[in-house]
Amino acid sequence: LIQAAIMMLNHIGQFKIAEKIQNAWLKTLEDGIHTADMFRKSQSKRQVGTMEFADAVIANTKAVGS
Repeated sequence: LIQAAIMMLNHIGQFKIAEKIQNAWLKTLEDGIHTADMFRKSQSKRQVGTMEFADAVIANTKAVGS
């Protein structure tokens, strides 16, 4: 769903915000914060629900800058 939103934002010309969200999403994944469908003991650091994952992505939008 996040990727679909990023694609939509790019389609309507909102390139900066699309990039910011994508970078936040990637940082969340790289930080090892994963939902149950992606969780792997060898790679993940923390398994979260979808709301907690969304909160982490939102927090990372601030971490990746403007």
